[in-house]
Amino acid sequence: MYWLVAENYPNPQDTIKKWEFASFGNPDLPDERYHFKENYNIEVILDASGSMAADAGGKTRMNLAKESIDEFLAQAPEEVNVSLRVYGHKGTGADSDKEMSCGAIEQVYGFDSSEDFQDALGQFDPKGWTPLADALKQSEDALKKFDAENNTNLIYVVSDGIETCGGDPVEVAESLSESNAQPIINIIGFQTDAEAQKQLEQMADVSGGIFAKADDQDQLQEEFERAEEVLEA
Repeated sequence: MYWLVAENYPNPQDTIKKWEFASFGNPDLPDERYHFKENYNIEVILDASGSMAADAGGKTRMNLAKESIDEFLAQAPEEVNVSLRVYGHKGTGADSDKEMSCGAIEQVYGFDSSEDFQDALGQFDPKGWTPLADALKQSEDALKKFDAENNTNLIYVVSDGIETCGGDPVEVAESLSESNAQPIINIIGFQTDAEAQKQLEQMADVSGGIFAKADDQDQLQEEFERAEEVLEA
């Protein structure tokens, strides 16, 4: 029954997680993922499926997401390594393009300082399907070299829809959170419907991350401003 009213009432566990996230870096927090380590790595996983081309108040969902991500990572300290992984940015939403589009997962900017990050945002447009589970699998492979003992690892997923390529992103998110990198996986559902919100929130729940729903540009920006506060801690 919770999912029937989820849009109007926040998940109580998310409220607790947001409090913990606001205390990021506090060595007294029991979850060691929230402690600052020797290195700091952030990967943004961005949905570039066709639905991200939808109008969101004068601009597309994709344009608003790119603007918010760019502003967020522009605040990243020089020592923070950032990465951008996109999926669904090739082909179309047609069945004939499904195989190609479901295989379209690309790290367009790979764990470097944010100095040249803006150029990477111009390399793709929203096109096709939603291989969210496989995008998370590729992220897990990329993070293997960043063990949790020496690295603070954060993943931000920005998506407007449900997995459409046959994978199980909930299962993969749980596996990723338990990998040697032990990343915190925070998920922003941008103008999602109830079905997509349910899946995205389950992903955050099983991985110990935060789910936030953004219905407009202001709410999207608010979530990234919360993330900026962690960078400035």
